[in-house]
Amino acid sequence: MKTFRSDYGCRPTHFFGFLVTGFTALSLIAFNDTAAQDLYVGSNSSSQTTIFTSETNGYSNTYVGYNSGDSNNSLIVSGSTTLLTNSGGTYIGYGGSGNSMIISNGGTVSDSNGWIGYTNTSSNNSVTVNGGTWSNSGDLIVGNYGTGSLTIGSGTVSDSFGVIGVPSGSTGSV
Repeated sequence: MKTFRSDYGCRPTHFFGFLVTGFTALSLIAFNDTAAQDLYVGSNSSSQTTIFTSETNGYSNTYVGYNSGDSNNSLIVSGSTTLLTNSGGTYIGYGGSGNSMIISNGGTVSDSNGWIGYTNTSSNNSVTVNGGTWSNSGDLIVGNYGTGSLTIGSGTVSDSFGVIGVPSGSTGSV
């Protein structure tokens, strides 16, 4: 068993078990990660939450709120032994609105590029780093065509090149 996470909109290779509590679907998922795949939190769905609390979890790309109608989805990376690594990018609000990522309690997200508010259909997307690390080996774009915000309570956010609100009409805040 590798990962505990909750997200009905996630696309894993194999389901090990499934539990529904209230309005949140919680899944215990085991998968074969020999070939990296994309992680989708809220693909064709809204109000989904994925939580990583241990180990290294590797993907090609991570999308939180992939489609324009995918809203209010959350990705949480928490714990000093927790690493989410993407060989490509991390997209918070690829097409959807009101999506978020929280990195806390020593959790780490590492990728090539980070995007908050990727397209013109994505608004009010956010990332909060509070006691964790978000490491982008390339660019970090806050408000790329859409709107996004980055809040750093404590912890570290790093990139090679950071941009806020690009192109014209986009909105970003840090």
